[in-house]
Amino acid sequence: MLSVERMYTTPDDPYDESVSEVDFLVGQTVAQFRYPANGLRIVFDVGDRAEPALYADIEQAFTYIDRSGDAHEVDLNDPSTLASVLGIAGQAVEGVSTDDAVLSLRFSDGSSLRCAPHPDYEAWQVVGGTPQCLVVCVGPDDGLAVWDVEASPIEP
Repeated sequence: MLSVERMYTTPDDPYDESVSEVDFLVGQTVAQFRYPANGLRIVFDVGDRAEPALYADIEQAFTYIDRSGDAHEVDLNDPSTLASVLGIAGQAVEGVSTDDAVLSLRFSDGSSLRCAPHPDYEAWQVVGGTPQCLVVCVGPDDGLAVWDVEASPIEP
């Protein structure tokens, strides 16, 4: 069973578990890619600092389904497998899901990306956006951790 841990909260911003924790990605366009040592960074808002204002980090192998419906297994340890996913550059996010800690993104050209949780470490994270500023997949049994922007931490 998926659990969502609300790490920070505000009384005026109640957390609504009926929506995806990354709904703020809908309508965002893929602006660029970065390929740091720990995975693939999909940037939606470059911002004005070294760290982008809104991005998703994919930190393990994932599945990309192109607009023709062909599935591509992307292995971050094999850069040649990244070629297919580069087709989402300039595409807008039309649908999102974080059900069962699986990040699923559907793009305006009909392609999609799916990153399942890893049993031992963070498989993906989304940073930026509103109302949340950080959503991290912490594992299949632990679900997601969500941090708000403006509040102080609460004790678990």
